[in-house]
Amino acid sequence: MKNNILYISLIILVGLFIVFKPLSKKKFYGFEYEDSFVSAHVSTQKDLSNFIVSYRTMGCENLEGGKCTSVSSYTGHYATYSIYLFGVHKLFNIQKNYVVHKVGNALLFIICFFTVFFLYRDNFSLLLLYLGLISCLPFLYVLNSGLIENISFSVGLVLILVLYKLKLSNKNAWLILYLILLIVVINIKRENLIYLASLMILNPRKLIKNYIFWIGISCIIISQIAINPFYTEGLEANYLGRETFSLNYFKFQFPTYLASFFRIDGFLAIIVIIFLLTKPSKDSFLFLGLWFALMLSYGFHYRGQYAIVAREITHFETFRYMFNTLPLMTAYFVFGQRRKFFKKAYMLGITLLTCSYLLYHNMPIIEDFAIDEMSNYHEVNNKLNLLSTKEKNIVIHDNFVLISMLNTESNYIDIMSASATKLNFIEGKNNILINRFGILNIVDFDDKFIFRKIDSLSNESSPVFSFEKVAYKNSVK
Repeated sequence: MKNNILYISLIILVGLFIVFKPLSKKKFYGFEYEDSFVSAHVSTQKDLSNFIVSYRTMGCENLEGGKCTSVSSYTGHYATYSIYLFGVHKLFNIQKNYVVHKVGNALLFIICFFTVFFLYRDNFSLLLLYLGLISCLPFLYVLNSGLIENISFSVGLVLILVLYKLKLSNKNAWLILYLILLIVVINIKRENLIYLASLMILNPRKLIKNYIFWIGISCIIISQIAINPFYTEGLEANYLGRETFSLNYFKFQFPTYLASFFRIDGFLAIIVIIFLLTKPSKDSFLFLGLWFALMLSYGFHYRGQYAIVAREITHFETFRYMFNTLPLMTAYFVFGQRRKFFKKAYMLGITLLTCSYLLYHNMPIIEDFAIDEMSNYHEVNNKLNLLSTKEKNIVIHDNFVLISMLNTESNYIDIMSASATKLNFIEGKNNILINRFGILNIVDFDDKFIFRKIDSLSNESSPVFSFEKVAYKNSVK
């Protein structure tokens, strides 16, 4: 018992270290310009009522005088993670918006490992498995990011552990907890509907006779009718102007997802540990199949607009999605049979050496991510914040508008969304365009505006322009 307490304490300390030590003084959301930024943005609002519609996350589109005047939908995002981070922000009164998700993710980490400890404190192998998990680069990356996969992974993991206890004891208390977690997890991400298949390992005759089961199933049906996951697909298809699932996406996405589990800077460590320690069983084969099926669904679903155009994704882009499949891989381990020919001391030594190497190898990489994000996203706004102390009538037009909203420190700066078809001009103010990654073709607006590049504010990835109306310019002449 004392040794188990020592092991779980070590795991938690290492976990908290990798959440708070890297990037401790750097602004970092997760290098996902949409998903991580919108969660941070919504979580720090005074009121959520304007930012959640049909249980989808809404982001501010125009900010005037420090107040949001219009919002737009982030079509693929359920509001669960934003609501959770909003609670963390309020509970701890966190002032810096880029710290909210770090505190929230640390709490999720602690909840997961205390659950492991209290439910499986006599299972040394499971603790050993998670020593391998925390050493993986994707885990280090995702824990430091404001991504919904953090809460999805955590709830999914606890659900699997509770399901195992339910399978062993068949008590109603475990069934109630399992059904509650099942309702929560499928309302975090729509692909988590795959967890419904976990009901297959339970005795159907006993379930049918249990009124608690029917109450749970009724709640699941009602929640899905209310949220309507298919509505999201319609929104996304309309936004993209094409289908959201396609064999064309699968051809270049799935091989990269699969390869992520065979790379040292991917999930290789946890895969090796799981298959070394586990012999398959009937139940574990089911979860191995579900894990593979979830990977397949990710392969068919579009990764993003840029992936569609480029017809490729990078290893980096696999981290968050494959991280979300790990509870099902954990279920393969939990419901499998332990191999007996590995001595605990040897396995502990091998795992600690592997963890030490990977943490040493991966820390500089996460630092590089932060430097990259700072230069691509935040650096321009830091300069504009200094400019706002001299000029009080500034309006920023940004094609990644949430970035400016998260970074702007002055109520004197108004912020407007810019797109390829829409660029507003506010009379009586200094209008500034941030054209991140040069996505906007400003030549298309030459008949309306005159642009002047501001070299002192621009960098390689984000050119900055002041602009004024053509008619106004002609009248001055």
